[in-house]
Amino acid sequence: MNIGEFVQDLADSWLNYLAGIVALSAVTMAILQTAKDLLPIRRAFQRRFLRRWIARKCQESGDVESIEGSLIDLATDGEVHAFYDLPIEQLCGQIAAASQIALDFPAQHEKLLRCLAARAPRHFLDELIHAQPSMRVAFEELQRRDSAESRAQLEQLAEAKARVTHQIQRNIDALQIAATYQWKFGFQIASFVLSFVLALVATSSSTWPWATRLFVALSSGFLAPIARDLQARLQQVK
Repeated sequence: MNIGEFVQDLADSWLNYLAGIVALSAVTMAILQTAKDLLPIRRAFQRRFLRRWIARKCQESGDVESIEGSLIDLATDGEVHAFYDLPIEQLCGQIAAASQIALDFPAQHEKLLRCLAARAPRHFLDELIHAQPSMRVAFEELQRRDSAESRAQLEQLAEAKARVTHQIQRNIDALQIAATYQWKFGFQIASFVLSFVLALVATSSSTWPWATRLFVALSSGFLAPIARDLQARLQQVK
């Protein structure tokens, strides 16, 4: 079949092709959604992504296992599956909650704090970590002294905490943005590949020429991610 014949055949039977493309896209979407719900795909992805993020942020300590364990202990009381099974927005919310505990007791969670606040000025981090035994006690002690020197120290400590807190928040935001993008991109690629393969298999016994089969496969592959996004939006509305 030449290009002219293919275009003419497409014009004559476009409704049948469109119905097949939509059906294949819906099947692809259903398979991927079921796989996501039944298999620990998100858990595996988020654990791998977070461990790589920790390794990149915490190059000085190089103790990924210890930092990850400390984070999960503070975020979900050590429940690894409960932590990594969360949607990325809630997972980052738990990380933010854990960071508040680390900020309140910086000396006890030094490695985690230095990791979460990576790229914050070192002297601010050092000032917080040297505040023994907790931030609350350090602030109360400086307030009790009520001298010019203690007030200056109090201002420095408050500035250090504010600066480190801000850096932690921005790091967690960056983590969420990057993880969301990679998760969505990976599912779009999976949608395209699966839909393409299903289309070729579904049309293998048909009398359609290769050009038509390839068109249907490519079209359903491109439409599948769109159908998946539409389903996600509908679930949000509900």
